[in-house]
Order: sequence, then structure tokens, then C-alpha cells
Amino acid sequence: MKVKMSKKKFVYLVQSEAGLPDNIKDLRSKDSDVIVLSWKKPVQNTIFFPFSTWTEGRNRLLKEVVDTDYLYYIFIDEDIRLEKTDFYKGKEKCLWRLFERFLLDYEPVVGVPDYNCYLWDRAEKEVESTNKFDPCVTAIHKDALKILLPYYDGHDRITWWFSSNYVEYISNLLYPSHILRYNAIGVINKKRRPYPRSGRWEIVNEFLYKSILSPKLKKKFQSFPDVHFNKKVERKNQSYALNRKKLSKLFNLEHPFWKKKCEIFCDINGMRQDSVGHKYPKFQNLGEFMNKHYGVKLTSLFFTPLVFAREIQKSFKQFLKLFDRASGRVGIYLKEHLPLIYNKIQKYKK
Repeated sequence: MKVKMSKKKFVYLVQSEAGLPDNIKDLRSKDSDVIVLSWKKPVQNTIFFPFSTWTEGRNRLLKEVVDTDYLYYIFIDEDIRLEKTDFYKGKEKCLWRLFERFLLDYEPVVGVPDYNCYLWDRAEKEVESTNKFDPCVTAIHKDALKILLPYYDGHDRITWWFSSNYVEYISNLLYPSHILRYNAIGVINKKRRPYPRSGRWEIVNEFLYKSILSPKLKKKFQSFPDVHFNKKVERKNQSYALNRKKLSKLFNLEHPFWKKKCEIFCDINGMRQDSVGHKYPKFQNLGEFMNKHYGVKLTSLFFTPLVFAREIQKSFKQFLKLFDRASGRVGIYLKEHLPLIYNKIQKYKK
């Protein structure tokens, strides 16, 4: 594959409802490019990818840059904002430029800001090594891009969380002390949307553990979410790249996890005609094609009612799950006395 050389070091890959929002308008600079994927509304000069999961959107963005040569690939959710913390001592007005300087200084395999949600892991230093990070802002070094990604989408019907958990796992196993958190910058995202959620971490734990061949890695393996933080910080001292031969000594690449990742990568590279793992591949491809060739107005006219109906469906499923948790006794009553209503509710939840 011919690699497209880039003079810029950073590319921001943004998943958004509709274009680039004001809270992250300052991503682009003389040293950074920005690529935006819109999943809800078509916008000019963006990838319109309706009916996609979070995982599929990330992998679609990866497809745009898989044959490029940026130093860092920074994946972002559009509902975040950066803020200064007590560790901030500089005068830099744009916190994204400050984050980029941190990446250039330490060259971590994965670099992240401090995420306000992890109150149980309060920062002690400006830069710390961490075993856990939220994917809302994730910078991945070019050497490790094709090892950590693509995101595994095999559990998307259960939850959208697990795909990023696998990236955390593999990062921790292969690159301890090189997953760095920059605590001078905090990231906040307060918007909560309806999507599949599950805390059945044993699914992730068991599935990936069975793919490990190396006794050393098996010993290092930590069950999520009971991870322990490695406070040792190391700057990049050698390449993060691993070829298939080296990787095959560490993991069973015939395991379903690695085989699926390989299939998704083939899809990204255009080696397969059908999308892998997509529930609505025709809608996704049609949305992207129409936005690119027929413009925003016609695409909006066609897709707005479809996307709206899909969002209503997602919200209704989320409501049913919350209702089910809060009213288990009602569910038991319906099952025993009104089975037709109970069966219809169960059908909608699937």
C-alpha cells in the first residue's frame, strides 16, 4: 500500500451529530488536519455515516487515514470540552496546542487528557502513566495504529463500551508505562445519549484472555475494571511497531477476536466489498454517497425522517431498559397475567 506522506504531525478524527461544533472549532492549525464524520445530519465536507454505531464511526474515520503518515491520530467525540487544571502553568490559549506539545515531548503510544469522571484516581503529577483511559479523546501513535485498531465491533449489540476496552487491554499488555495522561488539561463531556450499555466486563476479560499465547502477557493480564495503575512514566525509547510474526508469538491470531479485527481491517482497506459487522450497511453507504455526490439538501430530505425514527427507536429501547430495572415486579406481573403485552415489550427490547 502506498503511504501518503503528510507534512503535518496531527490529524483529529471527530465523530459528530452534525459537523464541527463550536466547542472544538480550534482543532485545525498549521500542524494539524481535521476530518469530521456526521452520523445524524449531513453536512458539507464531512463524511455522512447514518445508522452507525460508535465503533463503526471510529473505524470509518480510520479508513480515511489508514494509508497516511501523521505522527498522531487523535480520535474525538464532539460533545467534549477541554479545561485547565491545577497543574496548568503555561500561557497557551489553545489547549489543543498544549496537548500536542505534550505528545511531541513524551511520544506516548497512547496520550490522553485527565478525564473528570475518574474521581477514584486523582492526579498526583502533571504527567502520569495510566492503565485506564476514556476514549472521548484518544491520541494514538502511528507505530501502534494498526496494532491497537481497528476497533472490535463484535459486541456492539450488547454495548458500545467494550470496543474501546479492548484497546485499553492491548495497550496495557504491549506498552506498559507508555500510556500517558496529561493532567494539566481536563476533559469534560456531560451529554448522555441513548445507546447500548453493559457492565458485564467478564465478557471482555474472558474473550481476550483466551487469545493470549505468551505466558508473560498472561501473567500481566488484569481483569477489567480492577486494574492497578502503573505510575512509571517513560518517554518513547524505541519503535512501538510489531509485525505479524512478532504479534503471532504473543496472541493467537486465529482467535475470533483477532480474526474479526483482521476482517474489519480488510474492509477498511477496500479488500472486501461488503461492510463488516454493520447492521445497516446500505444506509451508511448510501448516506455517504448521496452527501458526496448530490449535496446536503437532497441527502437531508431523504435521511432526516429515517434518522429521526431511528433515534426515537433507540430512546424507546433505553426507556424500556430503565423501566425494566425500576419495575421488575411489574414485569413479573405482566408475564403472569398479561403475557401478550409482556411478549410485545420483550420483542421491542431485542
